[in-house]
Amino acid sequence: MSSDFVADFITECIKKNILDSDSICNEAIRQSQEIDAELARLDKLRYRQIQLRNVLKSFNHESVRKIRSSRIVTERPQDKLNESIDLFIDMKIKICNYIEENGPATSRVIMDAVGNLQRDEVTYGAIKSLSEHGIIDRDELGNVIKGVNWDKRPIKVET
Repeated sequence: MSSDFVADFITECIKKNILDSDSICNEAIRQSQEIDAELARLDKLRYRQIQLRNVLKSFNHESVRKIRSSRIVTERPQDKLNESIDLFIDMKIKICNYIEENGPATSRVIMDAVGNLQRDEVTYGAIKSLSEHGIIDRDELGNVIKGVNWDKRPIKVET
């Protein structure tokens, strides 16, 4: 957890005349609930987007054919393969660091924080791999959390 964020949040609360610790905690809870509601709204939009793509697929629309053809993976030379492996490991490390610093989060939040649109597949694959090895898990709300094998997570070794 970032101590700068905590200090900034408390300062923000004081400016709003929120002065005691219970009120500050209530404000944090209120804001967190607003964020949860917004994320839930975005998840519904993503689901709708998927359904709209299914409509396009059912008509074999040109836009869907373009997406499919851009996802076709061709064989790579060895150096490209090594680069991909390094990227995958680096993504796993970034995901673990994000969870360590920020706590539970949805897969989408993690993907947005550590990846980018071009690397969504890599980020998703890294999340899946970490989950399969018990390094991360999901809580009752579906958020990604530390798993039973968290201590076996990949870490960056400084040389």
